[in-house]
Amino acid sequence: MTQLSKPVSPREVYINEQKSQFGERRDGFYKAHSDRGLIDSVHTAVSKLQVVSTEEVRRFLLIGNERAVGLVKEYETNFGSRLHGPEWAGGYARGIKECVDARVITTTIFDYMRRTIVHERTAGIGVRSGHVFRQLSADGIGYVLAHTGCGGEKVAHQAQNGGFDAQNMHLRDAHIDRIIESIPAGIGRIKDPHQRSKANAIIQAHIATLLLQEEGSGNHVYPAMLKWDDSGTSIEVLWLSDVHSVEHPSIHNIRSSTKILWECAVDLAITSKDHYALAAFYYDPYRLGRINSPHAIFDLLPNMGFAVTENFSQVESGGSLSGSAVGSLRYAVSHADTGHVNGVGGIGGNKTIVILDTSADVLRKVKQLLCESTPELRDQTRNGDTILLALYDPATKKVSFI
Repeated sequence: MTQLSKPVSPREVYINEQKSQFGERRDGFYKAHSDRGLIDSVHTAVSKLQVVSTEEVRRFLLIGNERAVGLVKEYETNFGSRLHGPEWAGGYARGIKECVDARVITTTIFDYMRRTIVHERTAGIGVRSGHVFRQLSADGIGYVLAHTGCGGEKVAHQAQNGGFDAQNMHLRDAHIDRIIESIPAGIGRIKDPHQRSKANAIIQAHIATLLLQEEGSGNHVYPAMLKWDDSGTSIEVLWLSDVHSVEHPSIHNIRSSTKILWECAVDLAITSKDHYALAAFYYDPYRLGRINSPHAIFDLLPNMGFAVTENFSQVESGGSLSGSAVGSLRYAVSHADTGHVNGVGGIGGNKTIVILDTSADVLRKVKQLLCESTPELRDQTRNGDTILLALYDPATKKVSFI
């Protein structure tokens, strides 16, 4: 008997078509925009690792958000206003633990339209309590996603192999130590950075799986890795599971979206060779609704945004900032005097941090805590002058700076 294939819904057809036209439509939008001069200038700056002023970053982000808002309106014209409803209350279909690295982007805005996805970003992909994977629906899938040349893993390698001697102990503090502690000692001792990243993803996925099994959850968490070569233009997504030899079908979507985004970047002469960001983003994905990534909200390509997730609900109720999250911001923007990520850190970096949330009160409180808890960031952002407050409306997907 011939088995009939499952019919493809009009919504699925639409999303597939939009993804296939992603690069062409994105290019057309920016070429036709009235602020074309700024757009071309920023794209050139990213490709050449040049610093862009905080004010120009703000204007560029609003243009990107304009495109994202338009894409959502187009979707909802066809399929109704379902992208800000409570449909994720029963759990997310995909949960991803990924690094803060600006080159690690594996989802387009259309992936968030297709299914409920949530991510957490931590330097070194430490799963800790496995929070992101506890948010999965009964049949949800989790991924731990490593990448080539991870800075968090490099710091752990230095620490676990005696790389911090008396002369450079000033590079260590409680925030950086939180990142180091999230990577198992045996992993940090591996010399080869590629093998270290693969091993870290595998072990972190095992930890997450054990944590889920402890509470009776049958969700699977798979390790994967974003790999690039020395040219910075060849990007692969590796399946790393040592338990499941057959790839889960969901890895296909991660690969296809990664390819689409990197093709757009390479067309603009943006490569993965050097780490760069226009700004560092600080946000709580669980508070942003269905489309919960700053890359999707601001239509950013790889190597444009260094993204760090935080628990803003805890801050709202009087809690403190996460040490590892603050450590990630410092690593990029101000660690060792200048910061390690070109553009936002490095020599002459713009020190631009964008705090993104749905509440103006929370935005102001997080900025205050960030300046109070980290004098180095306070001083390098000129008492917060380069910390932007981005107010997000989950219903319209529109951002306004306050």
